[in-house]
Amino acid sequence: MDSTSVVIVEESLPRDIMEVLDSMRRSKELSDVTLVVEDREIVAHRAVLAACSPYFRAMFLSGFSEASEQKIILKEVDANAVELIVGYFYTSELEVNVSNVEEILRICVLLRLNSLVDHCETFLRRNMTPANCVGLQFVADLFCLEELSQHASRFALWHFASVYKEDEFKKMPYKQLKDLIKDDSLKVQSEEMVFEAVLQWISHDTNARKDFVPDIMQYVRFPLMNLQYLHGSSSIQKLTRDYRMCKELIREAISYQTAVESKSTTAIDNFRVRPRMASEEIFVIGGWSNGQKISSVQCFNVDTLEWTVVAGMSVAHVSREDYIRVVAVGDELYTVSRYKVGKYDPIANSWIQVATGPDVQCKWAGVCEYEGYIYVVGGHSSMCAKQFDTETMMWRSLPSMMYARYYPGVGVMKGKIYAVGGLDHLWAPLNTAERYNPHTNQWEAISSMSTARWSLGVAVLSEKLYAIGGSDNRESCSNSVEMYDPGTDTWSQSVAAMNAGRRCLGVAVVNDTIYVVGGRVTNSIEYYDEERNTWVVVGAVNTRCNFGCVALRIL
Repeated sequence: MDSTSVVIVEESLPRDIMEVLDSMRRSKELSDVTLVVEDREIVAHRAVLAACSPYFRAMFLSGFSEASEQKIILKEVDANAVELIVGYFYTSELEVNVSNVEEILRICVLLRLNSLVDHCETFLRRNMTPANCVGLQFVADLFCLEELSQHASRFALWHFASVYKEDEFKKMPYKQLKDLIKDDSLKVQSEEMVFEAVLQWISHDTNARKDFVPDIMQYVRFPLMNLQYLHGSSSIQKLTRDYRMCKELIREAISYQTAVESKSTTAIDNFRVRPRMASEEIFVIGGWSNGQKISSVQCFNVDTLEWTVVAGMSVAHVSREDYIRVVAVGDELYTVSRYKVGKYDPIANSWIQVATGPDVQCKWAGVCEYEGYIYVVGGHSSMCAKQFDTETMMWRSLPSMMYARYYPGVGVMKGKIYAVGGLDHLWAPLNTAERYNPHTNQWEAISSMSTARWSLGVAVLSEKLYAIGGSDNRESCSNSVEMYDPGTDTWSQSVAAMNAGRRCLGVAVVNDTIYVVGGRVTNSIEYYDEERNTWVVVGAVNTRCNFGCVALRIL
């Protein structure tokens, strides 16, 4: 007689069991342990606590007194957070928000709930702001969360201009302040800002912090300040009177600046005369080369003049017809194509789709950003333009433009969106330009360029708009540049020509300097020296065109 067997798998059984156990916990049925936290009693089952937490498992199986006690006292933890986590053990659900995440994290570290620790860490990184990054770094260091600590440190360095105005900055430990001020990557508009921030930190508790003055002032780069400030600041004068070390530092700075202004040599050579290198990097994303789609992402550091491939950031393959445009919104990176909007998640190191696209062939359109809105301009015979709200993830159509524009140059200047050149509905090159005012919801014409251009680059610098390169017919690649002054509504051809003609190029502004990257028939990188009115070649990019090009600092 043949014997047969069957394996029965009831996939819902674990969930059903936990639902019953949770109901029993709430009704205090067969509960055999009570956690006492801040005079609150939280009943549970030892087996469930031990199964979910290595901390409780070790406690109950250790032979210590807690193994048999009915009530276990937990000290220095939040009762609400403990109750939420015990509920999570039974339901697998836990609501984390900005109000409770730090207390929940504290308990997760205690109970060795590594998965929840990771979730809390991710939540904190996503919700980091200038107001909380200092405190979050302290919390991360307290719980030995190295990745969170490094992220908070990078965030504080990059957003220092806002961070030092927050209350947390005034309360930060001395070592944390010192590490910030020492760092070459501290992003500041001037070294005077660093000095003012340090003074603010000292004055918050002068009696307790005055002994730190000689040490911390060594890391303020006084030689990078201008002579007028060094001679005229009352704060600096007081420091030189009260501290011998500060007097020597100011003397060094004045000597260095005097030598710089007189263009003479100086013997001073230390980290204080080294400019900080908190530059954004130029990201080149996707594009085409020799008829092939490129998915890799590279970034160019304008300080080191080096390229690096950004591992894991490659753009997902899209069909040949589905070109993408790339735009930065704050510190976030978006891609826009005809049918979808993508966003790079630096924490998950992946691209995610966040919305449908504008239903406009984006290879023919221009894309820019203003105040959290992404604008897709042109790219259609209907003279259309569309606006995407990155908060609501919704599109809306704008009033019709004055011209149909394929391959226009677009940019934002003084709160208005500019559309420059392009090809009209008959694919004839345009020299016209117009701008959109988001407050009046209207387009208006501005003066025309002297040269028709399409597939050009646009940059905005010092409240002037630059129309860079492009083509005035089907095949040519121009190296000329025109500059628009909104105050006089005029275009000027006084800007020097680039070293190479280019269209389908990338343009980025870093450290108040315009960079142009690659394009059709050339792969060089140049920057515009505004003071000398000349373009300087500083590198090259892999041969490619129609790529995304943005200046960005990814944290």
